Amino acid sequence: MHLSSVSVRCGLWQVGCDVNYSDWRDKYTIPEVERLFNVAFAASEAELEGAEETVLLKLNMSIEEVIARKSKPKTRVELGSKTILSYDDLKLIFKDGKLVDAE
Repeated sequence: MHLSSVSVRCGLWQVGCDVNYSDWRDKYTIPEVERLFNVAFAASEAELEGAEETVLLKLNMSIEEVIARKSKPKTRVELGSKTILSYDDLKLIFKDGKLVDAE
């Protein structure tokens, strides 16, 4: 039996455990298992930040497509044919409902 230690941060607590590596070594790496444990035991959504896959946004995506991939924006400003969605890490600008710029 191959045991590997996995350490998970749960809020203020640091939790460690040994997992039987032979059960999952052909499917997952240790960093992948640690990431999955961190997602499963997150105390809040803020702890999940960065745990997800990279969000890919492309020119001419619709507002609905962007929100589906990026999540609900902190702020939405509608100025006629121009819409601005603001997130903590960027500002997205839409013209006629299509993504045209990011800052």
